[in-house]
Amino acid sequence: MRRVLLTFVMLATAAGAQTLTVTKTSYESFDCSVDFTQVIGADAMTLSSVTATSKAGDATATVIASSPAPAIMPGTAIVTYRVQGGQPGTLYRVSVKVIDATNGAQWEGVMLLQISTQ
Repeated sequence: MRRVLLTFVMLATAAGAQTLTVTKTSYESFDCSVDFTQVIGADAMTLSSVTATSKAGDATATVIASSPAPAIMPGTAIVTYRVQGGQPGTLYRVSVKVIDATNGAQWEGVMLLQISTQ
């Protein structure tokens, strides 16, 4: 089995960060990550939450795997999590929130997850 890690980088800009859209089937399950290095730097951070929502409401239990649990990669400013399942034809907003342990700044990385109908 080939392991793939999809990473998007959190960039601080006056206009805001670009939002990545990923399409998968409801069968697929794979790891994703958000790299907060550009905004956190060498500061320590804590993981506040990794959630998924759709127009129907909270979908975290459906789309974000509990095993392996979302976590900060040791010695980095990168949060990893696994996406899974989902309802075909549904668009989910995946939110990763962290807090800079040095200055209390709060950062959010967002990915849109589209579940294909095929």
